[in-house]
Amino acid sequence: MIRYPFVILLLATLLNACSAPALPEATTPTEATPGVVLPLRGTPAALPPSPEIAEWTDNFLATLSNDSVFSGYVLIARGDEVLYSNGHGFSDREAKTPHSATMRYRIGSITKQFTAASILRLESEGKLRVEDSACTHLPSCPEGWDSITIHQLLTHTAGLANYTELPGYRQQQATTTTPDELIARFAEQPLVVIPDGDYAYSNSNYTVLGRIIEHVSGQPYGDFLKERFFDPLGMADTAYDLNPAGLAVGYATIAARALPIDTSVGYASGGLSSTAEDLLRWNRALYSGKVVSAAQLTKMTTPYSGAGQWRPGYGLFIGEVAGHRDIGHGGGIDGFLTTLDYLIDDDVTIIVLMNQENGNTGIIADSIIGFLVGANETN
Repeated sequence: MIRYPFVILLLATLLNACSAPALPEATTPTEATPGVVLPLRGTPAALPPSPEIAEWTDNFLATLSNDSVFSGYVLIARGDEVLYSNGHGFSDREAKTPHSATMRYRIGSITKQFTAASILRLESEGKLRVEDSACTHLPSCPEGWDSITIHQLLTHTAGLANYTELPGYRQQQATTTTPDELIARFAEQPLVVIPDGDYAYSNSNYTVLGRIIEHVSGQPYGDFLKERFFDPLGMADTAYDLNPAGLAVGYATIAARALPIDTSVGYASGGLSSTAEDLLRWNRALYSGKVVSAAQLTKMTTPYSGAGQWRPGYGLFIGEVAGHRDIGHGGGIDGFLTTLDYLIDDDVTIIVLMNQENGNTGIIADSIIGFLVGANETN
């Protein structure tokens, strides 16, 4: 998982030391398979009592908030039971609006797992295969891309230059851009690795995947997600909106708003906005077989080679925190930092949503995980 190497967070010493109701069941788009459909290993961790989790997490986040390195919302759940759900700081500092479980945040690269699930849904319908050349499913394909497969795009082994790192990106990020215009920004760039060779994380990979989804399905990216996932799962506050309403204000620092960014520039690699409650709904549905089949979920969560400690799946990263298997992804986009972690063997979900850039949701999530599974007590 990307743990934001480009930002630094000085965490306070972990404190030594509410419960919220479970979310309602949502209508599902595919036949439901009860429970987690992936192979488990080991015995699930015995977590602290819910009141202790709430007290510790509140104290931990309050310390970070007081140090101006956290403003946002955290949700912790085991299965469908919400163990902690609370915010610190303000979603709008000028208006003194508090955070809430239904406040929308830009989720950045957490978007990628929705894009990956869309590709797998199309595969299940027989409209493509992940082994296919990307050029097979693009209306026009740049020279030199013929050998790039959909699987390579999904696992960041395609070698496409990362368009968010190219010169001029900052000057263009507030401009509404079509998917084809976005692809044109990096289409002529040389490959940074040989396809299916070294791992090279690139937002461009998922931009191309979004265009494939549109071309194969005949629907705009946002419409496809809404029809196949958001509406059936009851995710009313998650969307690919070019002008998202109900969105927390994003800040660069405690005192300054972030630079504006148009949703279309994030597109299928980072354009979604969502809430803590909706992300829990998504995570529960994904790992219970309600989004893709068990076989496709295995594809999605298989750790492929090339990323060291955190190895890429499809739209996800697979690794360990405090000795416990962790599947998830982080997100970083102007004004927002996010993390969605799932401890699969423990059936524990940790969601951290921030509306400021100076922080590190990955380290915050790791610290919470350490407390939950008892690692902090042995330090």
